[in-house]
Amino acid sequence: MDRVTVRDRLLEVGRDQSLRRELGWETALDFIGDLGSHPLHFLFGVIFDYQIPYEKAWRAPFVLEGRLVERGIKFSAESIAKMSEEELAEILKRKPALHRFPGKVSKALIEAAKRVNTKYNSDPLSIWSDKPTAKQLEERFDDFWGIGQKNASMAVRLLVEWFNVEVSGDRSGIDVSGDRNVLRVFKRLGLIDKEEVGKAIQIARGLNPSYPGALDFPAWAIGIKWCKPKNPECPSCPLGDICPKLL
Repeated sequence: MDRVTVRDRLLEVGRDQSLRRELGWETALDFIGDLGSHPLHFLFGVIFDYQIPYEKAWRAPFVLEGRLVERGIKFSAESIAKMSEEELAEILKRKPALHRFPGKVSKALIEAAKRVNTKYNSDPLSIWSDKPTAKQLEERFDDFWGIGQKNASMAVRLLVEWFNVEVSGDRSGIDVSGDRNVLRVFKRLGLIDKEEVGKAIQIARGLNPSYPGALDFPAWAIGIKWCKPKNPECPSCPLGDICPKLL
């Protein structure tokens, strides 16, 4: 298998804007709208995007804001940091529930608010507004409790690609994520022999060193739409003709 051909085909899939619309990413991120006006919503969206549909995850901060306002609580890092995990979890559990793991998410949101206050002078925009390198920015998100490599990498790619946030240097420090769809597609393509995050990161860096993370969305999209865990739809997959199909 020619890995260069695989890379080029993945990048071609990644440029398909209609696929992004079909899979709902445009709708999900439309909830953020103006990033400058909703930086805390973005940070919380990254946290909510954990084992629930991403459309629901990115809408959740705005629903949460409404529920907090009903209780006379301002949607701000200062106010949320003062809440108890139990109080916030109860708000998250109110039907329709905002997350399937309200306890863990309430802790993550409160810890994030506290970190914004102490590390970023209560201004979540400061997480990315000083033009850090892509790697520094990923590390900043990874340092938040409840945000691992997968979502930290996603956050950086969304900020750079979708919201045109400037980073210092090039995009070589933006890696693929440890998403299960990405790992499955990489393995079935023969790019990695085991579904391990470290191996996926290294192979992506070798395949597309100027921007390894550019391979993330197309692999994820293929995993969602065609290369499913069971009954993959290989004939209609855009890489079906070159994939070794290591199922």
